[in-house]
Amino acid sequence: MSALRYATRFVNRNPRNLEMMGLQKPPVGYEFEKDSAKRSFIYKVELLQSKAHQDARLVHYRDGTVVEASTREKSISDQLYSNTDTCAAMNLGRILAVRCLRAGIHFALPAASEEQIETSKHVSVDFMYLQVCNVWFLSDRQ
Repeated sequence: MSALRYATRFVNRNPRNLEMMGLQKPPVGYEFEKDSAKRSFIYKVELLQSKAHQDARLVHYRDGTVVEASTREKSISDQLYSNTDTCAAMNLGRILAVRCLRAGIHFALPAASEEQIETSKHVSVDFMYLQVCNVWFLSDRQ
């Protein structure tokens, strides 16, 4: 029998493999930054509210916006009674979760602080429906 030969050099063809498995450590930035906790993420979920619309998006620390759902989209806006109420935030959370799962993203951090999540009904409903649809939030920053 011939001896097994192993590759002496390994080339990772998927640079985001550790990221997708949840093993990559988020960038921590510099030691003396005031807002380093806000920048220590790989994926971050934001809910943006304007006077007439709401936007939910998933932001990558290096590449910017990866997945987005908005009440500006005609297909979403036609199904809603109002583009700014909590029902719209709930549906944006659902739609963003489905789009994240289709993109292979299962873990994210909320961009809002704990205080904002507790005080704002829109933000809490949006994040709740993201978790219901199996997009999990990493609460501890590793």
